[in-house]
Amino acid sequence: MSARDDLADLIEALDGGDYAEIADTILAAGWRPPARVITKREQLDALPVEAVIRDAEDEVLERWEDGWEGVGGGYIVILPVTVIHDPSETP
Repeated sequence: MSARDDLADLIEALDGGDYAEIADTILAAGWRPPARVITKREQLDALPVEAVIRDAEDEVLERWEDGWEGVGGGYIVILPVTVIHDPSETP
């Protein structure tokens, strides 16, 4: 079964329920919004320490006090980046 089919089954099972109940069920099943994509250096610079991104060259990097660190050490970030984790956002 595809993710779409699973979602359709969840909605069908709750048909007639209120929207909050449907949303709660979908969230409990593990849905999360699409990852945020950053295209501007200012947005990148605004991310907090411990933020994790995947850049345009598929490098995964974590924000430290003095810049971005990847598996091999310091790295120049290539835009656009996808935000994987932002510790300032609550789930």
